[in-house]
Amino acid sequence: MYERASLGAESGGIYLGSLDAKPEQQDTKRLAASLSLRYAPSPDPGFGYVLFVREGALMALPFDARRLEPTGAAVPIAEGILTSGPPSFSASATGVLAFRTGPSSTNSKLLWFDRQGKQLGQAGPDAPYANIQLSPDGKLLVVDHQFNLTGDHLWAGDAARGVFSRVNPGDIRDYAGGAVSSDGRVAFNFRASDQSRFGVQYDGMSDENLRVTERFTRTGPHTITYRATVLDPTVYRQPWTVELPMEKTESSVYEYACHEGNYGLAGILSGARAQEKAALKK
Repeated sequence: MYERASLGAESGGIYLGSLDAKPEQQDTKRLAASLSLRYAPSPDPGFGYVLFVREGALMALPFDARRLEPTGAAVPIAEGILTSGPPSFSASATGVLAFRTGPSSTNSKLLWFDRQGKQLGQAGPDAPYANIQLSPDGKLLVVDHQFNLTGDHLWAGDAARGVFSRVNPGDIRDYAGGAVSSDGRVAFNFRASDQSRFGVQYDGMSDENLRVTERFTRTGPHTITYRATVLDPTVYRQPWTVELPMEKTESSVYEYACHEGNYGLAGILSGARAQEKAALKK
């Protein structure tokens, strides 16, 4: 289930899709004309509700999860829902509904609460989070980090420790959040920038057709396997995949980065030699 944005009101809205289907094979039947979506499961795995906002009202559309179709008309269940930004509502399989009204703020907190509503702790620092997703096993958090007014970056983190890292490389913009499957796969929308650092950027070639599918799979109590498959028919003859095991460590983790000297080594050495010659003339 996903949202489709369009300049024409007749095609934008909520649709059903498949991870195994190509874009042209996706279903064209629209469930609702809305761009705020949450699916609320129920104790019955074959039944749930599609939640969305219509003219400030939170609507619930009964949905048959086995037949993948609505079983009735959408009905309003709350009024005055915040409509700016990402969906400001959520629901559990037990029928508990949470929603937000009022003005939005820049930063937010990722807080844990128990079933009685008592705050247990905070995951990560205060930041402009959006589109929060929790994996089915409760161990992986996927959030949008709104880095400026024009777009977001997708981050994934250990739910217990609250340590986050970027999912996507370079300047790729993730503008519609992510969803986490039970096997650790993360699905998300993105818009590739002409200045992306991942693909080829020479001799008139770019990464406009680049697609990277990334998966984080927990393979043990202290290990996660990162797997990325790269597809770009304008550059590579076939897709290629890299895989990296990630193990829990008690040591400090440091971010690494290239020094600008890697790109200007010739100029640096030339300048140093010039300084040496000038010193010898004194």
